Amino acid sequence: RSATTRLRRIHAEVTSDRTVLIFAQMALRSLFRNPCRSMITASATAFGLAAYLFLYGFADGFFEQMVRNSTQQLSGHVQLMAKGHDADLSPQLRIDNVSERLKTLADEPDVQAAAPRILLKGMVANPKTSQPVELVGVAPQQELQVTELARYMVEGRYVQDDGKGIVIGRKLADELDARLNDKLVVTVQQASGDLASGAYPIRGIYRTGSDLFDSEYVFVNIAQARQLAGFAPNQASRIALRLQDRTQSSPLAESLNRELADTQLVVQDWETLLPVVVQMIEMTQIDFYLILSVVFVVVAIGVMNTMVMSVMERTRELGVMLALGTRGSQLVLTILFEALFLALLGMVAGTVLGGLLVAWLNRSGIDLSAIAGSFETIPGITDKVYPVLIIDHVWLPSLLLFACSVLVALYPARRAARLDPVEAIRHG
Repeated sequence: RSATTRLRRIHAEVTSDRTVLIFAQMALRSLFRNPCRSMITASATAFGLAAYLFLYGFADGFFEQMVRNSTQQLSGHVQLMAKGHDADLSPQLRIDNVSERLKTLADEPDVQAAAPRILLKGMVANPKTSQPVELVGVAPQQELQVTELARYMVEGRYVQDDGKGIVIGRKLADELDARLNDKLVVTVQQASGDLASGAYPIRGIYRTGSDLFDSEYVFVNIAQARQLAGFAPNQASRIALRLQDRTQSSPLAESLNRELADTQLVVQDWETLLPVVVQMIEMTQIDFYLILSVVFVVVAIGVMNTMVMSVMERTRELGVMLALGTRGSQLVLTILFEALFLALLGMVAGTVLGGLLVAWLNRSGIDLSAIAGSFETIPGITDKVYPVLIIDHVWLPSLLLFACSVLVALYPARRAARLDPVEAIRHG
């Protein structure tokens, strides 16, 4: 008798003219009546969202580090150079009147700092072996405002304004079997075509985590580089710029190129200077969209399967409701409310779980040293990745995941609405 009374009460509520809140109340009762089933259904959405937040956090952290490391270790956000110098580091391709150029560039509102450089292809050697490198002559005080290589020093010190010395990477030091204060012979080609050599003691060793970078670049004071390459005091190979906002690199480069249209100079943004980084990001973003699609499918199948089982379990109850006059559309609305509440529960749990996971990994990092060798040709890659959540990247897919979790309940809801009341009552 109690079951019959409860069903009559439900029927009276459903067939009344009261608001749709009645259906929401019925859905909540159904969820609390079988909490185990409800938690299993909500966990599908929670797991899907948590997995998505982790994957996107890892991707954003990976790409952000790649760009930040590439621009802050060497390239800067924008570079001024002679036309053709990006393809050929010839000492004949140089910038004159560097001091005037630096002053003009520093007056640009988007520019935070500017630093002159000399870039040369060369060889470093000791009595044991020799290695090809790129020699970078820097003005230390200006360079410290553009790049952050100085914070990667593990032995000795960064390039100094006074004193003669060279700074090399840990990987190169291991390949040369060289230690701090050992002397290395640097050989480069001058603008005249002659070869010039100089012996420099190792004053510092840096380690960025990228074997490619740590073995390819060596740094000296710009005055030493000018003397070695035969440059005049007011000449340089390039001028590197650091901007207030990295996203303004392309507009600034376009603006400066219009001003330099009648000269032999060209300005390139970091996207042009680092095409491998841009291509890597674009290619991997496609992969993550595919992964996201798989996550959506898995969540949808999990939610739909649980909702179908829920409908089958309550076939007799639903049949009685239909027999008492409940319309099929009202039954559909009740089941959709169940899916809505379960999706909300899953989204909250998934956001908390995924957010905590990304926050923890952002502090501890993900160690990739075991596979770092396979990434050594990609600029800016390090052996540790720190995931980071960018809200602009995750809110729309999260909303789509929520909608997906609700919409998949349409199938079991329509199935329930089409039940034959007599057969349903006899069920089970």
